[in-house]
Amino acid sequence: MLPKFIDHHAAPFPFLPEGIYDLTINDVSKCFAGNSHRAKLFYGFKIATEHLFQAGCSQVYLDGSFVTSKAFPGDFDALWDTSNVDVKKVHPAFIMVHLGTGLQKQMFGGYFFPAGATEGISGKTFLDFFQTESFSGERKGIIRVKNYLSVIP
Repeated sequence: MLPKFIDHHAAPFPFLPEGIYDLTINDVSKCFAGNSHRAKLFYGFKIATEHLFQAGCSQVYLDGSFVTSKAFPGDFDALWDTSNVDVKKVHPAFIMVHLGTGLQKQMFGGYFFPAGATEGISGKTFLDFFQTESFSGERKGIIRVKNYLSVIP
């Protein structure tokens, strides 16, 4: 289960304490799709995640204002583990990020970046970059959803 959000004077919305929190896709829905706007964003995240999992992605990380207490986030930010992925099965929107991420937002309501790629300004991997709250500079928590399609019942 998730810990309570941290309230920080420099951050516009309370956020998760530092750490990577494992949730199922159903847990993400229960925790973060609490109104119709958030449910719509969650649906896009779920569709994109299922697509990546079917291509062999082992885990996806969820971040952005979607995993804060903000009632109406504009989108979500996500990362995907590129190891063991069959690139031929991945939609070009996930691979051609050098052309921009507008197609991702149009298709899914949010953005997906390769977890191990380098964020241009900070020089950190996206996985590390996502764990820093942008207004306060504090370390913060993110969500990890593991590939539930590969789990044998």
